[in-house]
Amino acid sequence: MGKKGKKGKEKAKGAAEEVVTTRQIIRERERAMCPRLGDASVRAERADAIRLECVYFKMRRAMLQQRENLDLSRANLGFVPEQLRTVAELRHVVELDLSRNQLFGSDHVFETIGELRNLRRLNLADNFLNGPLSTKSTLLATLVEITLDCNQITALPENIGAWRGMKRFSVAKNALVAIPPSIFEWAELAYLNLRANKIKNIPVGPWYELETMYLGGNELVLLDEEIGKLGALTELDLRSNSLTKLPDALAQCTSLKKLHLGNNRISSVSPEILAGLADVEELHLYKNKLDQLPAEIGCLTKCHRLTLSSNNIRTLPETISTCTSLSELYINNCAKFSNMPSAAGALANLQELQAKKCPALKALPSTAVGWTALRELDLRTAKKQVCKLPPELVTTLGANNCVIRGGVQKGKKGGKKK
Repeated sequence: MGKKGKKGKEKAKGAAEEVVTTRQIIRERERAMCPRLGDASVRAERADAIRLECVYFKMRRAMLQQRENLDLSRANLGFVPEQLRTVAELRHVVELDLSRNQLFGSDHVFETIGELRNLRRLNLADNFLNGPLSTKSTLLATLVEITLDCNQITALPENIGAWRGMKRFSVAKNALVAIPPSIFEWAELAYLNLRANKIKNIPVGPWYELETMYLGGNELVLLDEEIGKLGALTELDLRSNSLTKLPDALAQCTSLKKLHLGNNRISSVSPEILAGLADVEELHLYKNKLDQLPAEIGCLTKCHRLTLSSNNIRTLPETISTCTSLSELYINNCAKFSNMPSAAGALANLQELQAKKCPALKALPSTAVGWTALRELDLRTAKKQVCKLPPELVTTLGANNCVIRGGVQKGKKGGKKK
């Protein structure tokens, strides 16, 4: 093989440098690897300009095509475009979405959209609206739905009753401390969401069509006795308040399907309430101060999810056997819970049983072999496992591919399996 001469070396070197890189490409690569100060803000400005152009395009399209829905969400708007007030052709808009922007003053917002006299649904969630909601908002008398979640609103106008056709009202995750009495005038209200505010007292009006009411995450101490008049109510959320007891009038809400009472200070649930809520499908009582449950728990024959975690209960009533629809039962973190009644073996539809951190629970009843539908059994404790599982139960659950966590599994002769 001959030696490579000078020309050969130059040829090989040239072959390795065939990639052509322009000066512009080099500059862009350097800027990407180490951007100069201010480049990020320039790009943000360009993105905002593009978003704003998209907003104007959507408005022009809505005007030309006579569209009833106008979606201006996620546009990083710090103001509402004046065209919404000046262009008469947009007054046919029925639904306006301004959510996930940077709107700050509610006076400006409602002053600008005030000419949309046919507006029925308005979404202003995830903005920076602060302080009292503008009184100009009540001039939109045609509203039937308004969403104000995730703002910093501290008060509502006293005359919100002007929204006489209001059906869906949501103002979750704000800083409200009270609700104006004029809310009673919403005779057609079907959905009310006041979650995560600072409300201490919520009056209940004659809302005979109300189906869903979310009051969780407030500072409620008492629940209005008028709650019993809400005959159409199907879901009630009262979690994370300071309730100590429930009014007996709650038993009159016979249409309830979901009842959330977790994370309160409730020490007892009256038998009348449980007897009246026979159609409840989900009952959440975790993180309360319950010492026992009344025998009327057996009236919940349609309940499929029951949470009793973090209470002081020692056992379940024998009547739990009539809750034949129960598929999920949670008794976690109940330090005094020591006895699972033998009648619980009748829960043939039980699919998940969690009794974690229940050190006083030493064994499960032999009737537990009736849990043929069980797919998950969790008996783990913080330290030594103490709950003994009958061999027959282990065999039955193993045949059904049930996942067993914690507990003490023993063989037929008393020796531990594992």
